[in-house]
Amino acid sequence: MRRLLWQAGRKNLAMTLLDLLADTIEGRDDPFPTLVVLKEQVRLAAKPNSGLIKRLQRALEAAHADRPSLGAIVSRYSLAGQRKPAEAIKDMENWLDHDQGTIVEVVGQGVGRVIELNLELDNIKVDLGGRRPVSVPFGAVSRYLRPLPEGDFRRRKVEDPDGLAAFVKDNPGGALVELIESLGDEVDVSAIKDALEGVLSTKSWTPWWGKARKHPRILTSGTGSRLRYSVSGSAEDAAGILITELEQADPRQRLVIAKRVVTRGDDSLNEATRILSDSIESLTDEPGLAWETAAVLSGFPDGGEAAAAAQAGIIETSQPLHLLGGIQDRQVRMAALEAIRKARGDDWTRIWGEWFLHEDTPAILDSISTALVRAGAGETLDSAIEVVFRNHTHHPNRFVWACERMTNPDAPEPLRRRMTPSLLEKLPDGLSRREFASLRGRCKALLDGGKVAIRLLLESANKGQAERFSQRVARLPGVEPQRVHLVEQAARQAHGPSESEPQITLLVATQHAVEAKQVELQQLLEVEIPKTLKGINAAAAEGDLRENFEYHML
Repeated sequence: MRRLLWQAGRKNLAMTLLDLLADTIEGRDDPFPTLVVLKEQVRLAAKPNSGLIKRLQRALEAAHADRPSLGAIVSRYSLAGQRKPAEAIKDMENWLDHDQGTIVEVVGQGVGRVIELNLELDNIKVDLGGRRPVSVPFGAVSRYLRPLPEGDFRRRKVEDPDGLAAFVKDNPGGALVELIESLGDEVDVSAIKDALEGVLSTKSWTPWWGKARKHPRILTSGTGSRLRYSVSGSAEDAAGILITELEQADPRQRLVIAKRVVTRGDDSLNEATRILSDSIESLTDEPGLAWETAAVLSGFPDGGEAAAAAQAGIIETSQPLHLLGGIQDRQVRMAALEAIRKARGDDWTRIWGEWFLHEDTPAILDSISTALVRAGAGETLDSAIEVVFRNHTHHPNRFVWACERMTNPDAPEPLRRRMTPSLLEKLPDGLSRREFASLRGRCKALLDGGKVAIRLLLESANKGQAERFSQRVARLPGVEPQRVHLVEQAARQAHGPSESEPQITLLVATQHAVEAKQVELQQLLEVEIPKTLKGINAAAAEGDLRENFEYHML
């Protein structure tokens, strides 16, 4: 009302109403409303009279009567002598809000207790417990210090750590709700762990977290390292928010949200089941995504039958490679391969062999190769591996997988047959070419003991092949010195030192001869050489360096 009157130009009426309000509430048990009204009067008045200033100071003292530094702060600012009392009262309240004993959050450093107010140096000192106290300039208080209200989770960590620890242990979900409300809108797991330090032991974290995050008010957003947690007003609100997100999300993101819904186990499951079923029907052009959606749907209490029917229809109507290429989840893709195996009869080996050239996951490549060999389709596997080795830069994942597996005792015959010295010409590509950038660590591991490179050097490579491979590896900047040394050692062990490698001459001596030479060296260093240098200096002083100076030393 006051603001509307002021904007309408009726300032006198607005001031009169404020004055009447102050007279009405002044003297009540709660002094804070009076303080708010009087501050507004002082702020709006061009020149507040002394009576208004005195009333404001009385209200301030009544509102903060329990503050230990009240007297010192009032004495320093002396409202009666201030040219801008509204600004002075703001600074006074800022000091009082961070008075000695106040529990505050120091942004970026933790929660502690104010232990000192230095009014002369404009400085506030905070004890963070177990660490060096932090000093904050008064001008930066609003940015770096945040007083925590009564009952706040992190405030209880300072005031009653034992009670808080018991609460966290006995009520994981409730504790997590209070903690997230204390931290802010959305927080990640690392922030939650940091806030629980000293309250929850490290070994108790995993079971505690498994229970706490299932609280019906907990909401999640994002994926992977960007996963964030927040709190809804109620369990019903949380369910409604998730269902709304599920409806509005794109089909791929819908899978992530649906997995959150299924863990809740509330009434939202039925609505989510309907949404996922409708989504499958709309994904006729994306069979892989439709298959993944059906896989998520199968995890819902009433979704198993609908999911099985949907996947059966997808298998019948979709091209296998198109279907498999659209499935991003590895486990779901393997399940799709098994479904194709059951549905396509004897033709499944051809499909698996074709998909081999598109698969990147080592575990699935293992499954494909093993299944083809057991089914008597070794030729199909051999043809696929031949394509990989003929143009290995077009199939980096399959090539590295093959090099890793061919040294295993149970490796399929098509892999073992390609473990020949010619492979040494291709292995350095994995250490240098950009096609193998994401596989660089696995490529380096192929140089370790017992792996394919060392086995080839020791067992089948000729001297020229071994030298050439050793030199190529030594020139690559990303290979660790110990691996280079291992390759060089393997090449030497099999074929002896190369022509370019310097020959090392060994000097054999007895212990007695070594000791005699040490005595002779000591005589040279301590007697003969100093004596000769002294003679040189003497000859230089006489200007006689061009002649034989030895006679000066006699």
